[in-house]
Amino acid sequence: MTRSYRKNTLRTFKNTLSRFAAVFAIVALGVGFLAGLSGTPIDMKESMERYMDDADFYDLRVVSTLGLTDEDVAALGQVDGVREVQPGYSADLLVEADGDTIVSRAHSLPAPDNNTINRLRLVDGRLPAASGECVVEAGAMELNPTYPIGTQLVVSSANEALDTKLDTTVYTVVGIVHNANYFSFEREPASVGNGTVKLVFYIPQQDFAFEAYTEIYLTAEGALAQDSLGDDYRDTVDAVKTRVEGIADARCEARYNGIVAEARAELDDAWAEYNDAKAEADQQLADAAAELAALACAVWKRLGLTTGELALNGSILLRYDRIRAGVTERCHAVYPQMEIIQPRASAAMGAALLALALKEEN
Repeated sequence: MTRSYRKNTLRTFKNTLSRFAAVFAIVALGVGFLAGLSGTPIDMKESMERYMDDADFYDLRVVSTLGLTDEDVAALGQVDGVREVQPGYSADLLVEADGDTIVSRAHSLPAPDNNTINRLRLVDGRLPAASGECVVEAGAMELNPTYPIGTQLVVSSANEALDTKLDTTVYTVVGIVHNANYFSFEREPASVGNGTVKLVFYIPQQDFAFEAYTEIYLTAEGALAQDSLGDDYRDTVDAVKTRVEGIADARCEARYNGIVAEARAELDDAWAEYNDAKAEADQQLADAAAELAALACAVWKRLGLTTGELALNGSILLRYDRIRAGVTERCHAVYPQMEIIQPRASAAMGAALLALALKEEN
């Protein structure tokens, strides 16, 4: 029975060899696909991990509605568990290029002595060496960039409060780069235009006009060697995050107090400038009043007027009460019996009446 079964099996294999080979190939192909699908996530994860590590991708990003200062940078650097600190600027802008208006985001290039976090990978060209030069993020267009080297980017004047954001508004593209911060082809929402960032470019820090940093990037000690998708990494970063949040209230209060102190200092300077100008103006008015009073008293003396009513006329005397009051006070000091009144008629009419009165006396 066993021997017959064995012979029958061998005969079946020989007669259906092609079918057996096809089944074997299908099984092998299925096993290969399964092995590939099982290994692909691991390879993709390792590739992404290596990409992020090579760029020293940040672990935490700190922002504040009041802006961030060098004192904040120093304070964050003292937090236990923080390895590196890198401040920077960024702004959402409307940029014109080749006749189109593009929703863009401008980032500051790291300072040469602090180029550690989010390092740029140069794809083509060079990095900016002077104001007015920029590099653009390659994104999905590395082989055929939308804004190649030599393209001129003009920051639109339609941007609100542009003078508080940038000191330079015309840029020439000198390089194409990759940044781990933009590893995805999907773009972030923007605060201008249609709300989606279409262009990311990097400019020198000195081209920004902000009085404070807009963000500070941090890396945590030990995080670089850990799996960024693992629990150990999350625990490490969360611990640093908790300690950073622990100094947030103190730093916000210090920043608020600093802004208030700056505003008060500017207000004090403005008041001092106003008081100086007012004192100068008061002195000029007093000098003018003294000159007019001396002229009036000389005329009265020449005419022999020492008593009675006298009207002071003229555009300066009628328009400026302080000059009129000063003239009146000085004239009373010389001729105390003279009553100075408001004019009842024009100066021409007064001159004519005075001439008639003198003629009658003569």
